[in-house]
Amino acid sequence: MKKLLCFCVLTLCFGLVTTSNGQDLLTHDFNDGTLGPLESTNLNRMTFRDGTLECTWKPSDYTGTGTSSKKTEFRADDNGYEFRQEFWTGFNVKVHDDVFEINTNNDMSFMQIWGFDETGANHYAMLKFDGRNGGALTWYHRNGGGSAGKANFLVYPNFPRNRFVDIIIHVKLSSNGGIVQIWADGVLKLDISGQNMGWGEMNANGQINNSYSTPGSWGMYNYRNVGGYEQTYDSNSHYFDGYLDGETRTVTYDNLTLWNGSNGYDIVNPADNCGGFDAFSVIEAEDYCEHEGIQTVNANSIVGYVNDGDWLKYEGVNFGNGANSVSALVSSGNIGGNIEIRQGSITGNLLGILEVENTGSWTTWETVSTNVSSVNGEQDIYLVFSGGDGYLLDVDNFQFSNETLSTNTATYIEQATEVVIYPNPISSKATLKNAENSNLRIYDMNGRVVFTKFISSEKEDVNLSELSTGIYYAEIANNLRKSVIKIIRN
Repeated sequence: MKKLLCFCVLTLCFGLVTTSNGQDLLTHDFNDGTLGPLESTNLNRMTFRDGTLECTWKPSDYTGTGTSSKKTEFRADDNGYEFRQEFWTGFNVKVHDDVFEINTNNDMSFMQIWGFDETGANHYAMLKFDGRNGGALTWYHRNGGGSAGKANFLVYPNFPRNRFVDIIIHVKLSSNGGIVQIWADGVLKLDISGQNMGWGEMNANGQINNSYSTPGSWGMYNYRNVGGYEQTYDSNSHYFDGYLDGETRTVTYDNLTLWNGSNGYDIVNPADNCGGFDAFSVIEAEDYCEHEGIQTVNANSIVGYVNDGDWLKYEGVNFGNGANSVSALVSSGNIGGNIEIRQGSITGNLLGILEVENTGSWTTWETVSTNVSSVNGEQDIYLVFSGGDGYLLDVDNFQFSNETLSTNTATYIEQATEVVIYPNPISSKATLKNAENSNLRIYDMNGRVVFTKFISSEKEDVNLSELSTGIYYAEIANNLRKSVIKIIRN
């Protein structure tokens, strides 16, 4: 996910552009293994890894006093970058699986805006991560010099884990017409206006006189060492659990840009480039860099509507010392088809072919594998689809391995009997059959998770009376398979 953005003056390239009023633009991609124009007092909790900045934190880092030990933060120089009206920032962020893994009833922030006036400074706006709702991105801000005017918003429920997400934030300060916009992977997730947004002395055009803001800090700010109260995004009072023994929190950043001014979307957009895939980790099919044909389905979690000649591109797949086989989780309610694994282009070196047959339905998933020709280092990989007429297959994910299969023929891992939900349409109660030891998630038509439950039995009743009438998608998944079933609530 690397992007190099620099600006040349005379014969030199800088990560900063300045004006007589201070710095208007700051950018850094961590490729040089340093913080560059940024600064931090928490370097002992940071690791520069493959051109990114990995921030870690654990409760034992907290000393019991002050705020420094609550944080793994980095920031722009408070004396060198300030804004009073409008601000943009863009960055890549990856929330690792360990964040709130042992308890979802926690929250933290990973981006803060600081306000300054004659009385001092405080962070008054922040992009937060809440362990509830599948791990949710939220936004919080307050105004004045204290807790007055708090506002909380749900931005992105079920926020993706263990992959980079492109984030863009636009803030416009005002005493009565403040604006906050947040994009994730190019999709506008929050768009609010009419906010009392800012710190210190304000008017309709932003901060005035000796009041100003800085873009503040990125990295983790872990608020509560004990259970604490907060007015949360759902307008209900909520108590979080605080720090828990044994937990860890890891968040990785890349391609950070700040812009002090208007019309900054294209300036700070971190999505100009795609890549940085680990061949030996699961690669979600929908995380492609480029494509031809296809559509993403089931809340953008599956690649479907695949026709002959369609393709997907994944840039910068790192094979290290080499891979010998590949596997993919697929389904097909039609004739199936082939997935050609190619290197460099859609007609490039053919590494291997995955053969996909009819799996019984579009919601019956099977793993198919094959050996691949020797490939190592960092490569652009294409999945090229071929077959007959109509939609061929769906792909959930794929992964390479350094193991060699006993045969170079596509190998299927047979699944259990197809999952069934009945009755469908549903009045209030549904019965799931053949779904034992699986996680049930129900999505609405906007891709929001509205219901979750662990299914432990081969046949189990589920109370869905709290769902509003309408159309939903039920995802039933475990380590061996995933089924997606359209359901109707009457």
